[in-house]
Amino acid sequence: MSARLGQLLNLVDSLVPKSLGHLVVGRLVFARDELSRGLAVAAGRRGEVLIEVMKVDGEVYIPASSVKGALRRLSESIARSAIGGSSGVLEAVTMAHCELEDEGVVHLCHDISPLYEVYSGLSRDDLEALASRGLVPRDKVEELKRLLTSDPLTALRRLEPLTAQLCTICRLYGGPGLAGKFKVTSVQLLGSRLSTLTHIMIDRERRTASEGALYVEEFAVPEALTVEFIVENAPPGSPEYDLLLKTLRALEHVVLTIGHSKSRGLGWFKLAKDKSQLLLIDLNKATKPQELIEMLTKPEQHAERVSI
Repeated sequence: MSARLGQLLNLVDSLVPKSLGHLVVGRLVFARDELSRGLAVAAGRRGEVLIEVMKVDGEVYIPASSVKGALRRLSESIARSAIGGSSGVLEAVTMAHCELEDEGVVHLCHDISPLYEVYSGLSRDDLEALASRGLVPRDKVEELKRLLTSDPLTALRRLEPLTAQLCTICRLYGGPGLAGKFKVTSVQLLGSRLSTLTHIMIDRERRTASEGALYVEEFAVPEALTVEFIVENAPPGSPEYDLLLKTLRALEHVVLTIGHSKSRGLGWFKLAKDKSQLLLIDLNKATKPQELIEMLTKPEQHAERVSI
């Protein structure tokens, strides 16, 4: 193993702990923004006469992924703005983080030269060592070594599972080959009723209404939206914990947008700070299995309350 690989793996190990030491348990309560009609997460498809909202057993359903995606977009903006004039591999990875329509999350949208400089110095033995840890496809080692010289962009695409572990956003929300620490456990609409909007589909070529294009969009009008979540292994002082706090505290000043037709005034929510809570549990304080079970099943009794 080369010195360069040793430094890289030490960095990864410092960023991705192997055991669960801390748990963040959160509950966010959002009120519908006064300028928002309601919320639409469509089950129907474009072109249908009636586009219905998602329902499960007759109740409006909001996928956890919709809420997580909205929070992730806010975190991405915050993470980039926090870099300022700093430079280095970790900063370069954060700035290069983006989501492409056909590829999903990649780290190719900014200056990638710092990252390439690190990867280009890896030997074949280094790539074999990374493959043994599941960070590089085992059957792609030879190809990767060649691509690092002949086609750097393709090589960096193949190394995304390793790059994701260097990205604060991906460690918190998930990335290529990496499960995120942030998990939404419950999304509920309170006091929700249904309403509809009628639209005309426009023929963009002729700039006129499309023939037979009248359609109705269904949406929910909730009094409030509650989101419960957990974050595993993001201890105070870690980049993920800092990004989480900055994101949640930003919700006091920005509107969270969820679902479809946001430009028509749907899906705008404001955080009800006084009704929300964030708990930090230090599992390292448990000395017996029963104490650990108590911490996990009754977090309010063993947690530190964190100000949002």
